[in-house]
Amino acid sequence: VAALLTALWHEGGGRLSATEVRCLALACPQVLDASLALAQAEHTTSLVVGDDCVPCLSLASCFDLRDALVSLADPASRGLDSSFEAARVLEAAQAGDNASLAEKYRTIRQLVGSAPDRLFPAGRIIKHHMGETPRYANHSVVDEMVVHIDMVAGHMPRRYLASVQEIEAAGRCSEPLWSDSSTALSSGLALATSLPSFSMEDIAAAVAAAAVENSKL
Repeated sequence: VAALLTALWHEGGGRLSATEVRCLALACPQVLDASLALAQAEHTTSLVVGDDCVPCLSLASCFDLRDALVSLADPASRGLDSSFEAARVLEAAQAGDNASLAEKYRTIRQLVGSAPDRLFPAGRIIKHHMGETPRYANHSVVDEMVVHIDMVAGHMPRRYLASVQEIEAAGRCSEPLWSDSSTALSSGLALATSLPSFSMEDIAAAVAAAAVENSKL
């Protein structure tokens, strides 16, 4: 919602030319097509932590995953040999046969293709794997659903709280959150608001509060 509100605020040159609204979106879902998502880079930055599936989730990516699973469930119907059966693929994974898995992935990906009307998180994307330096990423990192044991748990507020705390402990981001063409605020970070910027400590407190509320559900 915050990412879309920020996009609407700046549509057509902005509602109020003297006021800039910025959005730091945590785990932003896919809400805009590629061109519109990139157009928000001056005002919106989306943080994606670990293997969180939500930034990869849209109708198009779900169609792709469905078609890939159908191909593994019945490879013969898609013109594939028996080595593409799900059980055989799992055996290859357990044996650590990465070369075979990579080849099967390329084959399935080419066979399935990409569903139309793809969407992406708004603005610039920062990808953060815990223990590593946060990096800017392009749309390819969120362009497909990757089945992972941590894909749902990775979306929980506590994961994003841990990410923000790690970034803060490391001395903040190594690169600016906002583009050079974005109007400077009093600090380098703001959350979907025209009020004064929030610090990393403020954001950590907000995410911690969300984690507490989530634990009550």
